[in-house]
Formats: sequence, C-alpha cells, structure tokens
Amino acid sequence: MMKQKTGQFLDALSKDQILGTIPSGLFLVDNNRKIVYWNQEAERITGYKASEAIGQHCSFLEGIECGEGCGLFDEGTPEKPIIGAECHIRTKSGEQIVIAKNVDYLHQEGELVGGIESFVDMTRQKRLEETLREHGDMLEETVQLRTAALEEERRRLRSVLDAMNDPAYIVTDDFRIDFINQAMIELFGESSGKLCHSLIHNRKQPCPDCPWPRINKGQIVNEEGIFGQNERTYEVVHTPVYTPLGELQKLAVCRDVSERKEAADKLLELNRQLDSFVYT
Repeated sequence: MMKQKTGQFLDALSKDQILGTIPSGLFLVDNNRKIVYWNQEAERITGYKASEAIGQHCSFLEGIECGEGCGLFDEGTPEKPIIGAECHIRTKSGEQIVIAKNVDYLHQEGELVGGIESFVDMTRQKRLEETLREHGDMLEETVQLRTAALEEERRRLRSVLDAMNDPAYIVTDDFRIDFINQAMIELFGESSGKLCHSLIHNRKQPCPDCPWPRINKGQIVNEEGIFGQNERTYEVVHTPVYTPLGELQKLAVCRDVSERKEAADKLLELNRQLDSFVYT
C-alpha cells in the first residue's frame, strides 16, 4: 500500500520538478549525444539557458577531455558509472572552468536510451588549492633557506669555538655532548656522545644544581666549578643555543680562573693577617 502511494506521488511530479531541484548541474542526452534536458543549476554554472542547450551535441561546451576516455559513449571509456571525474569546459562567456562530474547510462526496459551527467563547479576550490600549494612551496623554500642559514651560523659558531683557548662544549637536553672543541678535548679526550655530568663531574646522575632548568627559560647561567685532571677552577657560562631544526641545546664556555682564584685567596689571607695585626 505504501509503495503504491509513493508511486502515485512520483507520477504526480513532473520531471522538471524532480531534476530541477538537484543542487548540481545536470543534463540528459539521447543515443546521438543530443541534449534533451538541461536543469537550472546547469544554466547557472555554464551561462547557457535550457533553450540554448537542448538539441545541442554534448560536446558544445568544448570539454577538453571529451573523446579522450571520459565521454558517455566513446570506445575504451571506463565502466559506468564514472564518479568524480574532472573536466574543463567553457562557459557561455568563454571562461574555462573546472567541473567534477558523475556520468552514467540511461536504460529503459533493458534498452540503452541515452546518458546522464551531473556536475559541480570546482573552479574556485581548484584556484584556492593552487594558491595554498603556491604558499606552501614559498613557505617550504623560506624554511629551507632559513635552515641553511642557521646551519651556516652553527658551522661558524663551532669553528670559532674550536679556535678558542677556552674549553667549550654543547650538550643536548638529555645531557649528551653534541660538540666539544679542541681545548676541551685536551682536558677530557674526544667525548662526543658522552653524558656531560659523567665526563666532567664523574657523576652517574645529573648534577643537583644543573643549569638546564634555567636554560629552558632562556636564561644565561654563570657558575664556578673545579674539574679537569689538574683540579683547575673554571668560570663557566652556560648559554641557550638552537639547532637549525629549532631544538634547544646548551653551550658551555669554560674560562680557567685558577690563578685569579689563588690570588684572590692569598689577598683574602693577607687581609685577615692585617686585621689580626691591627687588632693585636
């Protein structure tokens, strides 16, 4: 009973009422590829009125791919239906636009009577995609240039550090030595890849006063420590540095202040003796 009512309802609707409300361009052709129906959205997209399109051969829109494997009846075309094929057509104003279309045969009582094509205008989306692709290419080129510049800066920094008399090294955030200059090698030997707290301070765990928490905040840290085979005193400046990939590392430059420290201690002792003498 429900199917009968549905059929009666559909029979009461005209073809134009049904096909005209579809939100995509749509047309029907007969076996001679002559257009027999052209809906309102097809008019809006192409600029051709139904009266101008009906009776025309389906190639009148100058579709570039027509006859090259995506037509309704061309030999060697893919199995129908064809879903989401892209095609370039010309509108009435001469503008070339990109459409995405679905194509299928029309049969009546088992006999081929024509074809149907529905399409949507993809021109704006394609232009946006092209713009985004161009911006993406420009961004990638900018990143590559910046990365190359940073790599060059990093290379120059390491060259400068290697020429210094002061020991210097660079460590990653997991305490591994990524670079060690020649002056530092003379103190500890070639040590790239080793843990800084193990190499310099002979500790199994990171130092309790490790400057990394302050380095993570972008701070420069100054400290004084005793290390090396001769137990020399060094003033160490820890500075945040970045790799070309933006990874934070720590640069430590060590200045031997043993003589200055010894002189300061002697001066302090002399002051104490002078104070004692004056008191006496």
